[in-house]
Amino acid sequence: MRACGPSLVPQVIWPLDGSLPFVRVALHDHAYFATVLQFVEGMTLFELLDRRRCVPAPLLGEYGYSLGALSKRLRGLPSPTSKRAAGEWDLVAALEHRSQLAAVGDETIRALCGRAFDDFEHQVLHHPSMGAPGAAITPASMSEGLQRSWIHGDANDFNVIVTSGGGGAGVSGFTAAGGEAAGAADGGLGSTSNVEWHEGLQSSLRVVDWDDLAYSWRVNEPAIALTYLLMDRADPVATAAGFLRHYCEVAPLNRTEVQLLLPLVRTRLAVSLCQSASSAAAAQAAGDAARAQYILVHARPASRLLRFLLASPRAGESPAAGHDGAGADFATVHTAPYDEEAAVQRLLAACGHLSPPRAPQSYVHHPALSEEQRAASEAAVAALDALAMSGGLHPITPAVLQPFGAAAGAAKAGDWGRGAVADTSVAFFKAPAGWWQVPPFICDLTGTGRSDTAASAAVDVAQTSSTAAADSSAAAPVPSSAVAGDGRVCGTVAPPKAAPQPPVSWGRYGENRGIYTSEHFAGSAAERRTVHLGVDLELPAGAPIAAPLSGVVHSWARNAEELDYGPTVVLRHTLPLPRSGAAADTATTNAADDAGSTASVTFFTLYGHLSVSSILTPGGQWRLRPGQAVAAGEVVGWVGGSHVNGGWPPHLHFQINSELSHGGWQGDYPGVCSPADWPVYHVLCPDPNVVLRCPFVEPHGLWGHDARVGGSDSCGVAATDDGGAVTSTQ
Repeated sequence: MRACGPSLVPQVIWPLDGSLPFVRVALHDHAYFATVLQFVEGMTLFELLDRRRCVPAPLLGEYGYSLGALSKRLRGLPSPTSKRAAGEWDLVAALEHRSQLAAVGDETIRALCGRAFDDFEHQVLHHPSMGAPGAAITPASMSEGLQRSWIHGDANDFNVIVTSGGGGAGVSGFTAAGGEAAGAADGGLGSTSNVEWHEGLQSSLRVVDWDDLAYSWRVNEPAIALTYLLMDRADPVATAAGFLRHYCEVAPLNRTEVQLLLPLVRTRLAVSLCQSASSAAAAQAAGDAARAQYILVHARPASRLLRFLLASPRAGESPAAGHDGAGADFATVHTAPYDEEAAVQRLLAACGHLSPPRAPQSYVHHPALSEEQRAASEAAVAALDALAMSGGLHPITPAVLQPFGAAAGAAKAGDWGRGAVADTSVAFFKAPAGWWQVPPFICDLTGTGRSDTAASAAVDVAQTSSTAAADSSAAAPVPSSAVAGDGRVCGTVAPPKAAPQPPVSWGRYGENRGIYTSEHFAGSAAERRTVHLGVDLELPAGAPIAAPLSGVVHSWARNAEELDYGPTVVLRHTLPLPRSGAAADTATTNAADDAGSTASVTFFTLYGHLSVSSILTPGGQWRLRPGQAVAAGEVVGWVGGSHVNGGWPPHLHFQINSELSHGGWQGDYPGVCSPADWPVYHVLCPDPNVVLRCPFVEPHGLWGHDARVGGSDSCGVAATDDGGAVTSTQ
């Protein structure tokens, strides 16, 4: 309980004399160890919802996030050193309750409980990921099967206390919402709603009653919570999707776990109905009618939910098997239609899994670079330059950027301060006045300890040989002392305290970084991926990110692995080419037809480390669709917190990919390459400042011409002509 923290569970009160906080007590003819816990004032979730048909979105999100945060902390605890017997309520041992089926008086419910146990045996216990008894555990089975961790084991609605404090919805927030509100509507791409739970918010929920703590399948935790949360809801699937969208934000579930959630919910319903019927009969026989009534408090809503979840007969089975029999009042409570396959697909989406799953992509070592690829990249840069000169680019974030010492309030919130300023733009970019009025703080992540606001900060990979670059890839990661109090990663030198802190920190394109030391970025000993292919803009979690130019949604993905992108969106853009210049004559353009239509070029922009709200609505449905139009300035997503963005400080990774470099990738693309591969990847991924137009940062490289698409010898390494070696991505 101490590991879970006071924000989620009541804490043990220790005796003043330092002795252990346990006493032995007798209760119901059993001996127990008891302890004293902090008192939690509030209402149980059961009392608060009181069988309402809809759960308000803020409370649903807080419950999902809070239980996910609890699960995340429990997952971090060490596994038991010896094998533990499954507890009475542990779903791993659910089939032991088959012997109690006879205690269920209603014949229809008894048949449905039997079916739920059969499904559990065949769908869960015999799932391919479980392996044969005694089979060796493989990485694949660990990542795709039912993983184990410590779980609370009984997060039902009587064991969740909703307090009036904290940063969540709480009792007062629920009352203000009227109790029946369905919550925020699932908006489209242009929606500016971004209610995000994060680790800085104090939950108003407390989880009590820890006597069912178990080391079990980790998916059992949300399955048990959903069993009680879905009772008597008008649309159980929508409620489950909204809960899981927030739960998986902090405690992700793999595809197998999500696919088995509904069978596990049905199994818990069957266990609850069998156990309560048996215990109530025993209490009634002992003359304890009050206890029998309490034991059966969930019986009727559990029966209705089980009927709803098993309402569709199996293939070859008639409805007479108990699906439409007596007591089918579930249809007047659970009014939404139910289809098992559609429900599973919606839950997969809510948990961030694309369906069908996208094929895993791999980073290509030593890729070949064709003239067509080079021409496509040059054409994209030329088109973006022309668009910028015509004023067609939109700021990527509406953060207020104003000069040092400017009067407070001189710029409106959400405005980029478009007033007249001195022309400090680098001549090459000719940025429109006012887009950047403050030099960004340029982070140095090479491990050399240099961080400054100078526009001419050297970019390592442009000045080193491939050998030196490979050697520097083993540099130590940025130490914790380099993380400023506001969470900025600034190398080892903080900006002068006397000067105001710039509102945006800039992580450089083409920088050979010393922070990519994990196996995630390993190739061979000499080819670790360390060179940054995008620009990082350090912004607070929740900051909106706008499309700098119009386009359409190409793809998106969750990318939930540690040190990955987190939620990521990729847009596709098509721009006309300037009528003059070599780029307009290349074979990479979509050739003009005989009628004289304008030649064009297609390329992509990638937005990494976003929030879950960027790809999922509060109701757990996809926010985006392929081909969805995006206007310049329209919100693409929001910056994600460290708990969802791969474990990084909150920031946006912005990257450009030329058309031919992007084949096969969906919602992802390598953001880091090896020093040896830089001559190719810097062509496939041009300098993002051609879009960002920050006048205080020099174009990458020192070549004196179009540095954003430099020559193949820019690092002193020639591009290879082989087909490329493949290793793991991101």
